Amino acid sequence: MRDTPRTWPRVLTAAGLLVVLWAAALLPASAQTAEEQRLADIQARLEQVRADIASREGVVEQGQAALAEAEAQLRVVLEAVGVAEQAVARQQQAFDAARVRLAAAQEEVARRQQVAAERAIELYKQGNDVAFQEMLLAQDTGEALRRSAYVGIVSQSDRRTIEGLEAARRRVDAETRLVRQEEEALNGVLAQQRAILAETEALRNDRSLVLAADAADLENLQNQELLLESDARELSRLALRNGTGAAGRPAPSRAGWVFPADGPITSEFGFRWGRLHAGIDVGAPTGTPIVAAADGCVSFAGRQGGYGNLMLVEHGGGIVTAYAHQSQFVASQGDCVLAGDEIGRVGSTGNSTGPHLHFEVRVNGEAEDPLPWVG
Repeated sequence: MRDTPRTWPRVLTAAGLLVVLWAAALLPASAQTAEEQRLADIQARLEQVRADIASREGVVEQGQAALAEAEAQLRVVLEAVGVAEQAVARQQQAFDAARVRLAAAQEEVARRQQVAAERAIELYKQGNDVAFQEMLLAQDTGEALRRSAYVGIVSQSDRRTIEGLEAARRRVDAETRLVRQEEEALNGVLAQQRAILAETEALRNDRSLVLAADAADLENLQNQELLLESDARELSRLALRNGTGAAGRPAPSRAGWVFPADGPITSEFGFRWGRLHAGIDVGAPTGTPIVAAADGCVSFAGRQGGYGNLMLVEHGGGIVTAYAHQSQFVASQGDCVLAGDEIGRVGSTGNSTGPHLHFEVRVNGEAEDPLPWVG
């Protein structure tokens, strides 16, 4: 044993002992009050975080709607740009074809002009002797006249051909200019559509970034909520452990109790076949979660006769809840849980005709109808 300071008396006076006992008695209450204060603070923060989550969820939903609208606009603009690009491509093809035709027409005009020029030069060199020679070669006067006229006809035919070709060249030239103008107009439309596309893409990207930031804020708030909920559960469990004991704690209020499993009641509390059915049966598939009906500590988790896998949770004030026929335990003996915490899974162990939860409420060892507690 550690030595006391020399200034202390070796034997405590009766009054001093009373003071020490009184202080020791106050410590648990003070500790419990501090835990309750911390729990109240956490619950207040949790409420604020949940309010922020609800608000941020609304912002995220609006951001998602705005992004979806921007993406829909982007699809429309992309389609319009595609149509404009196709039109420009077709017009470019038409322009190229017109240029080919114009080049061919210009080449043919030039060729005809060259031929006519060569003929004119040759006729000029030969002078009137050509027509005279043509007439001399004739068999008779009629043929001589025809040969003389033929020379003039050839000259006139060349002129008409060249004039026709020149007219065709002018038409092709006008067509080429018109096609070019239409192509330039389409290029202008395409440039406008691409500018709109760039603006729409920028809008979509901005909204995507805003949504990502809002979603990150929401995720951060949700993580805070999980941490605060975990802290609240731990403080509640500490409060349960630091209470006056499972049997000595005051009886809990029925407010806040929850139904222990998701399913219909297939058998109620009461006598049947000459014996008491001490609880209610809740029909549910194997593996359905079983939750604690109220805050408490697990006092037993194991196999017990016809109950099969049974878990008992003490709630104070002599109140115990029982959860039978489980296929799997989630909580363990000694764990303190809150109402709604998962403690096991529905099964069909023990005396059972099928998967269900047999749930009991016992007050000072006597079974009571659970429905007034969890109904």
